Amino acid sequence: MSTGETEQIETLKQEALEKLTVGSNASGKSSRTSDSSSVAQRKSAQRVKLQYIKKQAEILMKQAELEANMIVLQQEGSHC
Repeated sequence: MSTGETEQIETLKQEALEKLTVGSNASGKSSRTSDSSSVAQRKSAQRVKLQYIKKQAEILMKQAELEANMIVLQQEGSHC
């Protein structure tokens, strides 16, 4: 995993945490506005979480591909 990918994952984690904690700061609003805002915040947090999961899956796929290529190269090298 490259440093850039690690940084992207950490950024997505931080954004998800921020979006989840923002919902607890809604005081003094009407319940309808608060409910609407809460739903929007949950949806936003879910989108960030989905981005994180997709990126994590992409990284795992790259890692598996690299490991498979390494095994093939090792096998080819041992047959020479």
